[in-house]
Amino acid sequence: MNILSLKLGAFKGFFCKMQQTFTTSRPMKTLFEAVGFSQVKVVGCSLVPFPYLDRIAPRIYSAILRKYEHIDNLISDLPVLRELANHFVVLGVKKSPRTEVL
Repeated sequence: MNILSLKLGAFKGFFCKMQQTFTTSRPMKTLFEAVGFSQVKVVGCSLVPFPYLDRIAPRIYSAILRKYEHIDNLISDLPVLRELANHFVVLGVKKSPRTEVL
């Protein structure tokens, strides 16, 4: 997906002025485990198939999102669809270093 978006320039310019990159839940989980988190869970959020419609037609976009939100909440974290979500929320436990009281 990263290579495709770079070749097409699909995510730079009209819709977004910043370079965007994509990841999936597995590397995201691995990254958080590598920095010391345990019990890591990656949750997909916002499986909106039309994220840039708000720039083109804001009123229509708002109306569509209101109707679509409950469906999105049900499907955006399903195993296969999670990988297509616009956002990940990462949950994990990190032990804090022990501090000794003298």
